[in-house]
Amino acid sequence: MKREEFQRIESFMLKNMNDTVHDCLHVYRVLNYAIQIADTIEKIDTEVVIISALLHDIGRVDEIRNPSLCHAKIGSKKAKEFLINNGYSEGKANHVADCILTHRYKKNLKPQTMEAKIIFDADKLDLTGTVGTARAILFGGQIEEPLYLVGDDRLPTKGLPSEEASLFREYNRKLNKLFLKLNTEKAKEIGIEQQKTMDSYFMNLFKEVNRNYSNGKKLMDKILE
Repeated sequence: MKREEFQRIESFMLKNMNDTVHDCLHVYRVLNYAIQIADTIEKIDTEVVIISALLHDIGRVDEIRNPSLCHAKIGSKKAKEFLINNGYSEGKANHVADCILTHRYKKNLKPQTMEAKIIFDADKLDLTGTVGTARAILFGGQIEEPLYLVGDDRLPTKGLPSEEASLFREYNRKLNKLFLKLNTEKAKEIGIEQQKTMDSYFMNLFKEVNRNYSNGKKLMDKILE
């Protein structure tokens, strides 16, 4: 892949970024994960992987304007149109479009090609580890989601999947076993290692919050008549 082609696609991506959580830094992290995974697999279309990684979130700007839209579907169409208009074959453009369409976790729309599986895995890896933890907190702040909920006993709840939305619930519902959804061996290797960091953070966060509430509650129960 020629450097000028990369820069042209990169420029198009940068024009379509308008989200703090899914910004160009996220895109570059996904790209880096993607090429590391691709490097371990034979007979991969590396160009498709690079282009798909760069363009996988270009539909986010449209989804932000209209939350009823799916950024994967919109981004898939935009990427195909851009590539065909810039001299790529319809086959290559369709392959990239398919990778973008299936990068979002949907039970009825799973990645089929190895390139699509790489993009799916690379995107999910950015939800793991310390970066994934930071992004979860940042996203929760964007949508005004609390860190945790407090029960009738005036103590923090566990964040079970059945509870209302919170960062604790997001961890228990989605983030604590994310590596199980990955397709490639390299991604699983990275995901398992980075999961340790995330698990450690949330374990300490749970302990710290609960210790504070429990100790304060004991004293308040003595003070209040």
